[in-house]
Amino acid sequence: MKRLRVLLTAVCCFWWVIGAYADTIRFYCGAYTRSETPSGDKADGIGIGSLQVTDGSMQITDESSSISNPSHLCVGVKGHFLYSVSEVGSHDGLGEGSVSTFRVDPTTGGLEKIDLIRSYGSGPAYVSLDGSGKYVLVANYGGGTVAVLPVQDDGTLGEASSVMQHEGKSVHPSRQKAPHPHSIVSSPENQFVFVPDLGMDRIVVYRFDPDTGNLTARPQLDVTTPPGSGPRHIVFDPQGDFAYVSLEMTSELAAYRYDKGKLVEIGRYSTLPEGFNGNNTTAEVRTAPDGKTVYISNRGDDSIAVFRVLEEGTLKRVQIMSTGGQTPRNFGVEPKGEFLIAANQNSHSLVSFRIDPETGQLQPTGNRTETPFPVLVCFPNPNR
Repeated sequence: MKRLRVLLTAVCCFWWVIGAYADTIRFYCGAYTRSETPSGDKADGIGIGSLQVTDGSMQITDESSSISNPSHLCVGVKGHFLYSVSEVGSHDGLGEGSVSTFRVDPTTGGLEKIDLIRSYGSGPAYVSLDGSGKYVLVANYGGGTVAVLPVQDDGTLGEASSVMQHEGKSVHPSRQKAPHPHSIVSSPENQFVFVPDLGMDRIVVYRFDPDTGNLTARPQLDVTTPPGSGPRHIVFDPQGDFAYVSLEMTSELAAYRYDKGKLVEIGRYSTLPEGFNGNNTTAEVRTAPDGKTVYISNRGDDSIAVFRVLEEGTLKRVQIMSTGGQTPRNFGVEPKGEFLIAANQNSHSLVSFRIDPETGQLQPTGNRTETPFPVLVCFPNPNR
């Protein structure tokens, strides 16, 4: 009987631990570390956060202080490593930014910096993994370049297998005098790479060789967006049939049908409420895990516009939800699609929303946490 009680106690403790773990979802928060809040607070680096799925409350439990301006990051395959840009014009006087590799503690999510490599251009603004997880892709906003960095056996990054320099400009007199690649994403079948370039009003398309990490320009596949629109971020739907692009400077969401490297425009949709009068730029765009909803953030209206995907990929705007703060540069949708966390850069807060499973619309949880200059929310994907 005593052995039975001990066994039952152990089983109960085991399920308690599993239940407690299941109630908490880890995320990472990028920030601008070189700026101060009005009270003099500064971010130290990458924040390690936790989201309680019971009520949507959040906590930043730790920060990595060994990197400057970690404004964009991604987590490697199986979650063992994290890669982060350092969005600076020059690192150690090299005239370039950098990408750092962190080893992830599997228990705590803590980060140990183990390597740093140049980004092959100034002001890196975006970093992602290709579909195989064998290459890190970097877009250098300031330098007008994109680079492919091989992931080595120990998780660190090797010298670039490909670097491409963009050339061109567009109509805006100050923001589009030069190329500004703002994001870089591999296609669903991992045969192409797409780079929205805000400075050129162009989505640049490259053929991608997943065996060598080489990029080859495919200008016949490039997509020209309207003059002064400023394409910023691109995301593919989970099924790989559609792509959505944030047109930053005209506050629009562009929808495209996708097939074998080719994007065909379906439509462009305003992200702003009727009668809006003021300055606004869009920023992040993401889809729900089921692909039925698309979210895009407004900086100025300080909101997230919610679109439902209809037949043949057309969109219907169903909601514009205030993020409860200023300048939502970024937001993250947790992998199950039950919560969204908005990063309000200029009000120094993270605010959580519950996602309605039927409509995709956002419901405020009433929870927020303060952190200086948050500019990215990244949930590790347990399916990779």
